[in-house]
This record gives sequence, structure tokens and C-alpha cells, in this order.
Amino acid sequence: MKVKSDINAIAPLFKHLIDGCHLLSRNVLKEEKLTLSEYYTLYLIKTDPRVKMRDVKKNLYVSGAYATGIIDKLAKKGFIRRCRREDDRRVIAVNLTDSGEKLIRKLDRKKEQFYLIFLSGMNNKDREIMRSGLLLFISSLKRVLKIKDY
Repeated sequence: MKVKSDINAIAPLFKHLIDGCHLLSRNVLKEEKLTLSEYYTLYLIKTDPRVKMRDVKKNLYVSGAYATGIIDKLAKKGFIRRCRREDDRRVIAVNLTDSGEKLIRKLDRKKEQFYLIFLSGMNNKDREIMRSGLLLFISSLKRVLKIKDY
């Protein structure tokens, strides 16, 4: 059966892809003394300055207690601050501090440097093939997970 042989050929490639991404992330984040969850939380806050604790929990797929722990650690490191929203004092929003924004810019530069090095080793055709393959992968992932926005 062709699908079975495709699975046997593709499954190890996914493992290499995931392992490589984790290794790269760990190396970059280790320098900044950040966990992957802290990194994702900082980017979530960066993309939505009105983010609430429940948004952190929902987007990281973690419990409320775990999300609170992440926020506590980031606040202790001086990267974020908690504040009550003016329009609803019951809601606690989290915002980046100047140090948090500086860290995000630094990580963005590192990410851009990685992509420049990574992609510069490919010709235009190879980059387009990779882009098309990634779009196909994302489309399939959305279908399997039955989600609209991933």
C-alpha cells in the first residue's frame, strides 16, 4: 500500500524537523534564560497588548495555574507587568516592559539571522518548493485538527 510506505518515509522526517526546531529554540532561549513557554507568552503579549491571563492559558494549551506560573516568572525577570484594565478593573492584563520589548527585538534579530543563513543555502526554486510544502503541511494540519486558525 502506497500510503503505508509514505508514512514510513515521512514520519522520520517529521521527527527530524521537530527535533531540529526544539534544539534551535533551546540553544537560543538558553542564552536568554527563557523557557519555550515563556518565549511563546512574550510573543503572545507582543502581538496583542490587551492579552489577558485566560488568553495565555488558551493559546499555550496549559492550565490556569501553569499560565500564572509563566507570568510570575516573566514578571520576576522584569519582562512583563500586570495591570488592571481601566475599562474593567476585575480583568488583569499583562504588558511588556521596556526590558521585555528589548528582549523581543533581540530574539527577532536572532530569528531573522537564522532564516537568512538557512534560506541563503537554497536557490529560488528550492525556497519556493519549501514554501509550498510548508503551506500544504499547515493546510493538512488544520484539516486533521479541525481548526480554522493555526
